[in-house]
Amino acid sequence: MSALLPIISSPSRPGRAFLPVLLLATYATVILRRIYGPIPHLIATDFDITVGLVAQMMTIETLLSIIAAFLLAPLSDRLGRRRAALAAVWIRVLGSAIVVTAPSFGILAFGTAFLGIGNGIIFPQLFSSVADVYEPPLRDRRIALVSTTSRVGFITAPLLGGFLAGAFDWRAAFLAGAALTVVAALAMTLFLPEVHRRDIRRVSFYDLVFAGTLRALRNHFIVRLLLANFIFVTGGYGVDSFLGAFAADAYGLEPAALGMLVAVGPVMSVFGVILGGRLPAALRIPVLVTSSILFAVPAFLLFTFPFTPLFMAFMSGIWGFGNGLRITAVWSLLIDIAADDRGAVTGLAQVSFSAGIMLGSAAGGLILNLVGFTALGWFLAFAAAASAVLFLLLARRPAA
Repeated sequence: MSALLPIISSPSRPGRAFLPVLLLATYATVILRRIYGPIPHLIATDFDITVGLVAQMMTIETLLSIIAAFLLAPLSDRLGRRRAALAAVWIRVLGSAIVVTAPSFGILAFGTAFLGIGNGIIFPQLFSSVADVYEPPLRDRRIALVSTTSRVGFITAPLLGGFLAGAFDWRAAFLAGAALTVVAALAMTLFLPEVHRRDIRRVSFYDLVFAGTLRALRNHFIVRLLLANFIFVTGGYGVDSFLGAFAADAYGLEPAALGMLVAVGPVMSVFGVILGGRLPAALRIPVLVTSSILFAVPAFLLFTFPFTPLFMAFMSGIWGFGNGLRITAVWSLLIDIAADDRGAVTGLAQVSFSAGIMLGSAAGGLILNLVGFTALGWFLAFAAAASAVLFLLLARRPAA
């Protein structure tokens, strides 16, 4: 029996397929999640509901993502990254099939719940697996590569979604994302190796699920970093639920043009990710502070003074660069501090991302319906500015 459940003190050789499969999984996950960016008003029209209600698709998805990241991501520290990643991607296949065929908004929301569960499991595995295999500074560059791949998804998803929605309908956009998810699931099933496994014979369910998470939460620096990240994401990522609808309302653009406009921020974020993955570790906190400011000011200006589509492209390009700049810093800081509980701490990181998106989507939808886009801009900018203060306070405290 002991031969079947060995304790591996260092990861096995991942093989040539490891990184390409990981990147494909990243891209497929992002495509399916972001493809609806320029089309929420089409979904609203089809089901005869408001854009604010459509935005709650993101709220539902992120709520389930939070639960899955908290309860299921830590399991990979014991059961293995491969098992967790495969379960996640096939759950997303199921969710995508429900979304594509949904006859009502209620069924559509049910499908997005499965997408959220899969999302909450898979992203922690991507970053934990990279950390298991690569040592710094190559590890930071691989984390940046995974993040760059996600940004490429951010770029191509709204372009693809806008084109397919304009040529056919919004379901065609989701169908393309579902097809790519199936390809990723098959590739992971066939080629993804196991890179991390531990002995689980004498471990209780409590230890299996919660012990690593509780150890991470006893570290005050980790808690403060997660809180600051959560507040930033509330503004910096919550905007994604409304940006396409804002551009449609402010400029009256068609879906294909909206897709191109919404893609500007992700394009600039690629440059931010590439630069962020090559910066010294000592600059991580200053980068987080700077990126918050680079979102807060343009978000306030854009929603208060829309001006022209060119102005929106410029403003979203600034905050996109800032968002990309910060992503490696967040993941690398957490992985450095909790090397023995990577599944748990990356799961908590995913919780902070998903919770921030959920709050940004839910609160933003309420503000939009009650007040309007100008008030939404104030809310998003305030969240980012508050995170800048919290990130700045981290520099005064030890990391452990």
